[in-house]
Amino acid sequence: RVQQWYLSLPHFRKMLFKDGSQESVTGLALGMTREFGGPLYGVAQAGSAAFGKAGAYSFGMFGLGLQGPRWSGWRVGAEALAGAAGGGGVAVGSGAAAQAEAWLQWEGRSASDRLRVRVGAGQWRALGGEKHSTPMVNLSLGYAFGALGQ
Repeated sequence: RVQQWYLSLPHFRKMLFKDGSQESVTGLALGMTREFGGPLYGVAQAGSAAFGKAGAYSFGMFGLGLQGPRWSGWRVGAEALAGAAGGGGVAVGSGAAAQAEAWLQWEGRSASDRLRVRVGAGQWRALGGEKHSTPMVNLSLGYAFGALGQ
């Protein structure tokens, strides 16, 4: 089973702040996936704001994903995560948050290649307070290890 570590740059287009303003925020996150067999995998990620006015904003989420078969070095998938977020003046109410993302990933020409480059798009949502949501895009660079194969 393949495991992957990722360094990600999630960009949230319009985060709602407690002062009522809305601004974009870009984070820096570390994520991990673990295949369960077939198309199902588990995912976890944690990160903080790196760019934008939400300097102390941090998040930690976990969830499940589905991925398609590898095709000519490419793979597509989708995942849904839930967890906690807060700080930096971002209006997240009780701190509960969720996100859903569809992604496209380059895995190299050979099934044994370990480098992963992923781009995704989806939606982030605060589950408490004003329950606002914002579109997000995500760029990730990853490394696969474990039993590699098709």
